[in-house]
This record gives sequence, C-alpha cells and structure tokens, in this order.
Amino acid sequence: MTIENHHRRSFVHPLLEQAGAEFAEIAGGNVALNVGNDESAAADIIRRMGLVDLSPLPRIGYKGVGAPQWLRQQSLQLPLQANSAVTQTDGTLVAALSAQEHLLLSPYTVAAISATSVGDASGICQRVENAWSLDSAAQCYQLPRADSHCWFAVCGSSVGEMLPKLCGVDLRPHVFADNAVAQTSLARVNAIIIRQTIANTAVFHLLTDSASAEYLWRCLLDAMAEFDGAVVGLNALQSLHND
Repeated sequence: MTIENHHRRSFVHPLLEQAGAEFAEIAGGNVALNVGNDESAAADIIRRMGLVDLSPLPRIGYKGVGAPQWLRQQSLQLPLQANSAVTQTDGTLVAALSAQEHLLLSPYTVAAISATSVGDASGICQRVENAWSLDSAAQCYQLPRADSHCWFAVCGSSVGEMLPKLCGVDLRPHVFADNAVAQTSLARVNAIIIRQTIANTAVFHLLTDSASAEYLWRCLLDAMAEFDGAVVGLNALQSLHND
C-alpha cells in the first residue's frame, strides 16, 4: 500500500519504496510497516539484525538553561545525568544530551499509539510542542529535530559486532548499558546513539543530520550484509514488544 499523500515522508522514502515497503500513516507521517518480508521472517530478522526507519515519527529537542525546569513542569521525567535516557510511561524516550539539552523521541508501538488521546504516536511530543513558546518557557529553546535529524533503529543479537565497524565507541552491553547515550562519529558523520533493550533484544536508536540520511542508510546496509541483516518495518520492531 502506497499512500497518495501530503504526510511527512522519510529522508530514505525512495529507497524504502524500491525495497517494496508497505506504508501507513502514523502521527502525520508515512511509516514503513513491512519491507519485502512476511511477518514471520521479519520477526526473525530483527532478532538477528534488522534496520528500521523511524524518521517519519515525531521527535523534538529543547535546549537552554531553563530547559530542564520547563520540561519537568510539563510532567516529564528527565535522566539524572547527561548522556543517558529515560522512558516515560507512554513509551516516549527522553535523552539528555547535556545538562541543558534534551531530545524527545515518540513511542513507536501499537500499544503506545492506541493509548494516546489523539489516536496516533504524537502524544507527549505534540503536547510539549504545543505548550512551548518563548514567553512561557524562559531560557528554553525548541529544536526541530524532526526536520534536522533522521531516526533509524538497528536491532538484534549481532548489532554489537556490526556497529564497531562504523563507530569507535565500545557498544558492548557491559560498557554501553541500557539507556546509555553516545554522541560520536558513525560512518564519519556526527550521530547520536541511544541503547534500549526490548525483550532481551538490543535496540540502538541512531540519529544524524538529515542531509546524511541516505549515506548512513547505505553504510549500515553494507556493514550489515556480513551478518545477513536486512531492512524491516515497524511491525517487526513491534513484534519485540509482543514477546
């Protein structure tokens, strides 16, 4: 299913179309639900090594001396220290890039989507975005991360072996723990890496400059080939939450 749309498209949408992706509108964006694999095969792939494009989903940043206080006033739980992340009750991920800068990533599971009052995955991101203004949020500045950064997730048991081919950070579990954040070079582009564990499966969220999206996507595919990795859709990522 390809949507005739005015909805937000991923920075790698043409590559996903070429791979046979099936899209659906979620939170105002065209999200690839499946990419050329049946449901069972995709679920197996993501547990070994799967690449998912989450770029059409909402994300936003806040920066400034007053940002932490204002975000807490919006009923968000913030990480206790920089370069760490915490998941909100609805699944929204809040990452502290510094003491004064935070990144919000929307939830991406069916359960989280259906739980939001607006019936999509925008939830906290949209609420906080609507609440912000220069007058109401002193020394807190909004950053349009949905425009400036792509958002990929690479998942599976072999990711810890694959990512070091592209990145100098030690991402092994005993070093780079659950909810850890790294701001580093990935395939020679600046990137944010956030680790989550879902049903004993490692999930690495990767964000980089939107202009580098297609380049990073191709680098990841090349690095994954050795491990029989493949592109999968949001449904495969959702399958981890069903375990």
